[in-house]
Amino acid sequence: MEPVRAPADQRVLLATTIRDVAHWRKEKADEFGDDPIARKRSLRAKQALKTLANFVEAMPDDDPDLNLYALRRMDERDGRLSITPDSFMLLSRFGMDRGAWQAARPTESQMRNVLRRIDGIEARERHARKLRAEAGYGDD
Repeated sequence: MEPVRAPADQRVLLATTIRDVAHWRKEKADEFGDDPIARKRSLRAKQALKTLANFVEAMPDDDPDLNLYALRRMDERDGRLSITPDSFMLLSRFGMDRGAWQAARPTESQMRNVLRRIDGIEARERHARKLRAEAGYGDD
């Protein structure tokens, strides 16, 4: 049986991971100093990610979106979840487009949706790794 983290541990790892992506997004905004549109989009995503991290930190232990199957079973490294490149890409673009959220910040529904989408990406990757291992290809 695979180890499963306690909800409190999952909350901290998930929020830290999201904040790291927000920090990366801030660095990207700084790189786009001469492109005001790209800079603004990156800063908007950074703010949305900070809101998402705060939301995750406030989730109760029994919240089903904190206890998503794949996310709770993911590897961790240096106090963060080891997310796949596809999950990183999805997360890093959260809130980037103005049309994605018209209010002052992302809605609870939008935040829950991105968590579920990341879980789906991670679940597909786990399944693909399992199939490769069963076929004798090992874990690339």
